Amino acid sequence: MIPQNAERHPTLELSFLDAPATKPVRLQPGDEYSIGRAPECSVFINNPSVSREHAIVRYGPEGVSVEDRNSRHGTLVNGVRTRDGGRVRIVEGDVIKLGPERLRLGRVYERIRTDMPISSAEELRTVVVGGKTGGDQAMRVLREVMRANPSEMSEEAAGRLLLERVQTTAGIERAMIVRMIPGSTEAQIVARVGIDIGNVSRTVIAAAEEGGRVAHLSLPDQIGHLGSIAGAGVCEILCARLQVRADPHLYLYGDSRSAARFTGGDVAEFVGAAAGLGGLVFDGIALRKFGELRQHYARAAAVQRKLLPDRTGSTGRISWALDSIAAAPPDEANLGTNVSGDIVGVARRPDGSTLAWIGDVCGHGIGAALLMSAAQSWLHAAAGRVEDPAVTVAALNEFLYQHTEPFDFASLWVAAFELGGDVLVCDAGHGHAFRVGRDGVEPLDFAGDDGGCVIGAMPDTAYASVRVRLDAGERLVITTDGVRESRASDGAEFGSERVVEALRGSTGSADDLQRIHEALTRFSKGVRHDDVTVLSLAREA
Repeated sequence: MIPQNAERHPTLELSFLDAPATKPVRLQPGDEYSIGRAPECSVFINNPSVSREHAIVRYGPEGVSVEDRNSRHGTLVNGVRTRDGGRVRIVEGDVIKLGPERLRLGRVYERIRTDMPISSAEELRTVVVGGKTGGDQAMRVLREVMRANPSEMSEEAAGRLLLERVQTTAGIERAMIVRMIPGSTEAQIVARVGIDIGNVSRTVIAAAEEGGRVAHLSLPDQIGHLGSIAGAGVCEILCARLQVRADPHLYLYGDSRSAARFTGGDVAEFVGAAAGLGGLVFDGIALRKFGELRQHYARAAAVQRKLLPDRTGSTGRISWALDSIAAAPPDEANLGTNVSGDIVGVARRPDGSTLAWIGDVCGHGIGAALLMSAAQSWLHAAAGRVEDPAVTVAALNEFLYQHTEPFDFASLWVAAFELGGDVLVCDAGHGHAFRVGRDGVEPLDFAGDDGGCVIGAMPDTAYASVRVRLDAGERLVITTDGVRESRASDGAEFGSERVVEALRGSTGSADDLQRIHEALTRFSKGVRHDDVTVLSLAREA
């Protein structure tokens, strides 16, 4: 028997991120739910990518955990695949992914029904905030809220602090912060103070949708057509939207069965000022969480940098220069430090030869960065063996296929630089390599039967290596597709021909990188829609 301790064992829920109108799964201490495609599962998900019994979620003495039941496509927690048959503890905010379905563990939000009609919303009285004297009194009262630094609290605690001031100052019986659920007849109650009066009016909420206005109803003929709202004896309703950038569906809603303490437009002015402050507070909470996310990204980027080779270096008779820059498209959130999905490395093998690789993981963000790190670590370990690159690539393909989602894959180019000058190259769907020598610049285009498909997509894939001669002073320049597919403002791609043109006349590895970088910057005006990596490997005399 698990003790019902509200602090240690609160009631939680699993909400469906891709179907917000679907009723969440309530979790009480002691509960155990099976999730899968079989009708007998506690949580039924009808999707072919979900196994019949995909996972089990338990709420035990130590908290909530999820266990994968040897499902075909695995169970991910925050993008990381769980071990088959192993339990992973999850906490509030964690996201479980089963096939394409995502479920988030969170605190239980009380829900409240809303009246359906909204056709009369435009007819309701709204007050523009900023024109009444109530604003002065509002700011004196609400300054007390700011002294408590509510942005350091949870949404519920900060909301209650604000609502307590609204209720006591305006003299209304109930004050709430509600989150409208698109496509649903219900709203989530983020925070509430006061008595339970009943439903809230969707019509009034719709009237308050425009920022800077407060919907204010205080006469019987204004409220009479609102159905069950009027039936509950309500004679005063106020509503204003909290202008929160990350959450446009938050509203401050207050009602009462007796007249508000303020008169005329003052009460609406006060509620409008409170909603404005609430927007700042909730933005502050979001910024705090965003700051924590930036720290996670910075940590991930630091780990990735440790896995990359130095920007310049040499091993055996091979020297190199490397430039690897994460994507920074103009419409992405500014996380300060971006992570990359590009794979690149150079390592000396036991016989003195050199293994080099470069690749590109499908997608962007943390998921691609995790896959990049896994492949990067695996290849570093593979450099401890002397084997044909085709053997290395085939083994890595099997590893990724068994331990990633079906849509996770990467292109890869692996080369073994032998001491005598020959290079064994295995191209797994990559294709962005150029030889720079005395005779100029030429793309390395392999025949259709050479190399193989991308890694991680299909099991039991055969790969082949091609032998290339690299004389003293010659270089192999390999790029990821972020170079070739870099776009100009008119949508044109940089392409391989521009890489050849940029490399023509280059004097060494460092010059290779500088020429490609300058050509890309001129072409795309400095906008990087994809990770860009260039590795130039030179055979020393």
